[in-house]
Amino acid sequence: MPAFRIYYRIGMAGEKGVLSHALLEKAFHGICFSANVACFGRTWVSQFINRLGKSFFVDPMSHAFQFPIQEISKGDTLKKSFSRLAEIYGQPISSVISSKDEIRPSDFNDSSIASMVENAFDFQKNIARPKSSSQMSLMEFGEWLDEETTEQEPEFLVVPYFWFDSLRSDWYDLNLRIMEQGKEQSQNIPVYGVICTNKEIVFKEEWMSKIISDFDIVDGILLWLSDFDEYRMSGRILKYYLNFVQKLSRNKDILMMYGSYFSMLASKFGLSGMSPGIGISESKTVGKQPTGGTFSNKYYIPEAKTMVIDADARSFYAENPEALCTCAICEGDKVRNSGDVHNFFDELTPFRAKIHCCLCRASELEEIEREDLSEIKSDLSSNIGFCTDRTASLYNISFKHQARWLSAIQEFD
Repeated sequence: MPAFRIYYRIGMAGEKGVLSHALLEKAFHGICFSANVACFGRTWVSQFINRLGKSFFVDPMSHAFQFPIQEISKGDTLKKSFSRLAEIYGQPISSVISSKDEIRPSDFNDSSIASMVENAFDFQKNIARPKSSSQMSLMEFGEWLDEETTEQEPEFLVVPYFWFDSLRSDWYDLNLRIMEQGKEQSQNIPVYGVICTNKEIVFKEEWMSKIISDFDIVDGILLWLSDFDEYRMSGRILKYYLNFVQKLSRNKDILMMYGSYFSMLASKFGLSGMSPGIGISESKTVGKQPTGGTFSNKYYIPEAKTMVIDADARSFYAENPEALCTCAICEGDKVRNSGDVHNFFDELTPFRAKIHCCLCRASELEEIEREDLSEIKSDLSSNIGFCTDRTASLYNISFKHQARWLSAIQEFD
């Protein structure tokens, strides 16, 4: 198993083609599905998991039911994906279908916790198994028979979880009860708990020792710091975050929910992996669901460690054609002038841009794993110099977050 694992978060069926591309065969460790997406797209999800043949895990998404139901509704109706998920988890979560009201910690008792965990684990363990032939259309069944597949099992099970803002919160106590039940039902499959809270947790030294002790019962931890945008955080917050990861990971496998380049850098401090979207969803605020809509085509700038809209990338590289990425998609070593750059961006589809992003992430991870911390500091300094010399900010390319990342790791050897 690699030192750091990237699990790309799948939000829609269209992303299957990107991660199935031959260029990305060795570019990532596995995939992650949100439970509502997995239960709503059961057929294509199971086919994709088995066809891809990589590790996967399921994010239970149970926290969504503790917030105002409007966040997971369309108009006055609960979204179908969350309605189906609520039915899978059973009471008290399924009560939101009729009551249209968020759940509370007092709604749970030992019996309902045990039942919810059992239902969640059963769903996760069986998500890669196809529906019976009687449940599938003739087309779906034919496609399934034509595919040579092996039913995959999740790399680990994730217990249902809820957001908490204090260790004295009833939600925190409920999380502990759920984890205890999860370990009882694990049946020798690794079980992961979820720390889902505010980013301010990294400042609370007194919380760390209790969390480390309380979460010792599980085999690993998914860490979700709400609105922890690695591009916007100050060097001070990032430094405390690295300290938190160091302590939390001393005897535990720790994966960051979402994440960007800085999460990969945090592998030097004990972080084991991350689960971002493909070029998007590198951070997320708990309780806020995607609103949908269209996304402009974006291009990943390796030296800036960030995504920009392709029009800005086109303008920047037209002035700096020699700097275009040399990955298998971009083949920047063949670009000689601004005309070649314009031709490249004319042909750059969102599909190809996402493959480019994944290839860059894989290359960055190889570099981080190969280098020591002093070399990584030098790389960040060089990137800042590269962007400064080429006035990247004039092209709406943000790069100063790298100075904050550099500040965060300066005090570490």
